[in-house]
Amino acid sequence: MDITVVNKVCTIKNAVDVMIKERNQSEINTPWIKNSVLWSTDTVEAGRHAFLEHFNEEELYKIRLYAGYVTGMGIGTPSPKDAITDTWKFYTGDIPTDFWVSEPTILGEESLGVLINGKLINYDYLRYQACITNLYLQGVFNDNIQHVIMEIGVGSGGLAYSFEQLPVQFTYILMDIPESLMLAAAYLAVNSHKRIYLYDPETFNAQFIKTEIYNYDFVLLPNYVLPLLYELEEITLLLNQASFQEMTNLQLDTYLDFAVSKVSGFIYSDNVDRHAGNKELTYSISESLNTRFKLLPSINEYNSLLIAATVVGKQYLGIPFGGNYNPGTSIRLYDRRIIVTPSSLSF
Repeated sequence: MDITVVNKVCTIKNAVDVMIKERNQSEINTPWIKNSVLWSTDTVEAGRHAFLEHFNEEELYKIRLYAGYVTGMGIGTPSPKDAITDTWKFYTGDIPTDFWVSEPTILGEESLGVLINGKLINYDYLRYQACITNLYLQGVFNDNIQHVIMEIGVGSGGLAYSFEQLPVQFTYILMDIPESLMLAAAYLAVNSHKRIYLYDPETFNAQFIKTEIYNYDFVLLPNYVLPLLYELEEITLLLNQASFQEMTNLQLDTYLDFAVSKVSGFIYSDNVDRHAGNKELTYSISESLNTRFKLLPSINEYNSLLIAATVVGKQYLGIPFGGNYNPGTSIRLYDRRIIVTPSSLSF
């Protein structure tokens, strides 16, 4: 076991404790940062975090073996080889191999998925691959720039790790409640070879946001510092997978209003319109996105594909109003193998 990584994990646990204390003090005057009911102390979701909080350093070193406890795709999750292989080929057939992503193989755990062309693939990584494929097909990575990427609701850190595998320069901001950041920070500390910044109240200030933040590849921040990120010049890509659906109305509005203000390129959302267990979100996520961004597919396109049910996950690629999609490119709807092209839509 790498002692350097163990030391990082100890630092992570201490940093998260500081964040939770700050959050608990701040939420009195800032209602939107309070954990939604789904993530309160007496729910299954919160129980998963409590489970991780008691891990020792050795267990956190093997964090990938437990990440599925949060994502739902851990050891023991059925990984039917044919189904996973066929879906993986659907998402990788038209893109360069440089943009194929894989589970970390540091533990050599093939029980985490199916080995395909040297890539360890499971349902988590199919979802990450779907996101990256859709972004690639829209030309998001065509410009040789340092992207400023922000992921809201970071899960295990697997999507961020997927971006590490791409030939893309970036500063990638991971924002979530402190409890979730512990998992993602440990995941990246063990598996990543990039420069990582974990929130520290002593160093996180306006000067850091304006200049120093770009010295890091991954920047992990608690949700309650979101207002300070208005100091950023722009965000070229904002990502959200299965997190908007777990928010309150106020939280969703807060994040989407921030996105409208700062996103210069694309927003990618993969959420169900209404989470069956979330009674604090009464909005349709599709409608909330539609009032703020030009969407591909459009809501009407989803309706025409008979994918209007709120319990079905929907992938949207959004751009600011006034922008244009690349003609002739497409978006591939996760787990349905349906291809939608901008030319089939009217805006």
